[in-house]
Amino acid sequence: MKVCLINPPWRISEGVAPDVYQPMGLAYIASYLRKHGHDVSIIDSIPEGWKTPGEYWGLHPDKIAEMVGKIKPDLIGMSVPFSSNSGASFELSRMLKERFGTPIAIGGAHPSVLPKESLKDSGADYVILSEGEERMRKIADALDEGRKPIFDGLCYNTKNGAKLIPQESYIKDPDTLPFPARDLLPMEKYFDAARNFTARLGQDKHLRWTTVITSRGCPFNCVFCSIHCISGFAWRPRTPENVIKELDQITSQFGINHILFEDDNMTLKIERAKKIYAEMIRKKYDVTWTAPNGLRADTLDMESLKLMKKSGCVGFSIAVESGDQQVNNNIVRKRLNLRTVEKVVSMSKKVGLPTTAFFIIGFPGEKIENMKTTIRFARKLIRRGLGEATFYIATPLPGTDMRKIAEENDYLVADDFNTLNPYNPLIKTQDFTPSDVAKMKIRATRDVKMEMFLADPLGFTRRYGKPRIVKGYLRRLVHLLSK
Repeated sequence: MKVCLINPPWRISEGVAPDVYQPMGLAYIASYLRKHGHDVSIIDSIPEGWKTPGEYWGLHPDKIAEMVGKIKPDLIGMSVPFSSNSGASFELSRMLKERFGTPIAIGGAHPSVLPKESLKDSGADYVILSEGEERMRKIADALDEGRKPIFDGLCYNTKNGAKLIPQESYIKDPDTLPFPARDLLPMEKYFDAARNFTARLGQDKHLRWTTVITSRGCPFNCVFCSIHCISGFAWRPRTPENVIKELDQITSQFGINHILFEDDNMTLKIERAKKIYAEMIRKKYDVTWTAPNGLRADTLDMESLKLMKKSGCVGFSIAVESGDQQVNNNIVRKRLNLRTVEKVVSMSKKVGLPTTAFFIIGFPGEKIENMKTTIRFARKLIRRGLGEATFYIATPLPGTDMRKIAEENDYLVADDFNTLNPYNPLIKTQDFTPSDVAKMKIRATRDVKMEMFLADPLGFTRRYGKPRIVKGYLRRLVHLLSK
């Protein structure tokens, strides 16, 4: 069967700049389908069309339809990873269905949480819940054999309306999956995009980069996180040997020299991670790497940090969330000892590994004073050697406990999925308004950058270089000293 997988464009929205990312979910599905005898192609609309300004970030839907018409697939699969882009994705799905009548299956975080609604809004024939490799293969096999696809984790149309078969299974052993079909992705165009703006690299812009995922699932239950909708709670690691085989492939076949380890919990079992680092050192890969999704500080030690540095790590992020221990434990449910975070930042500085930290403010149940405590903690980490602290606004994503809390208490000020992004405050409680949270984020950014300037004026100047920015912090420093 001929299958076409599509990564849809984004509709441009004010204040949000989408990135050019490599859709590893589609690449995994493609390799799995190909392994089972299906003919697969991928249309990644974003790198194919990001240079063309207009209503969409990526290829215009009409251009995608033109490409689909030339491919003439028997089945279309579409990724809808973000609720904020579900509207544009569903529009494309409806258009392709109307124009070609080809069976369409959609998947991703948003459809997994809202399968019946997504089935209706997209005009698709099937919604795949959670991981897509095995379920997409079952759909292709069934249609190829003239059968109706019926299995767990599937939502589909019947004469009596949408029928949902609840999900019962996950892929138990990720080692059984073939490596992502990067040969079906426009790799050179990702490299070209990196030379222009791709933010997730954060390093040398002349990099041949790719994403690698060494584990799936997360055993934690943070109130804001929706990853369980895709990967579940069971942590399923790949073996170090399997990971190294993929690194062998990407360095030799694609000339990759920078890796983004995008796991949610790469270091959960630190001894496994150490084996990966040690083998990377032994192999003498000419690569650098980062962990942009963040590592849990309480899984790291001095030995692992040294191995990370020696294996090519040029920096990693720590997902702190709240710098108020009570909020971190009881509201966010991160249950991360903040003293451990301080120790890891100090150790990383000694090793020479740059670190950044993520913080989130505006949780239901949080107070303004808690947010101020988080800002103070971020500044403290800067003084201990943290390179940068980034603040986000708590986003009530579908499928999260935070959204349930917000809905049950009538905290949401807007219910439009297109407004869901970590820069847009959408929660109002008895303790704060959206305006309060927006002001606190501005204050957090200002105070943290001031702390960065005080800690390393020359480094700050090299990084932010613009005279206006540097002069602004100099004036603020003079003002503070004059008090």
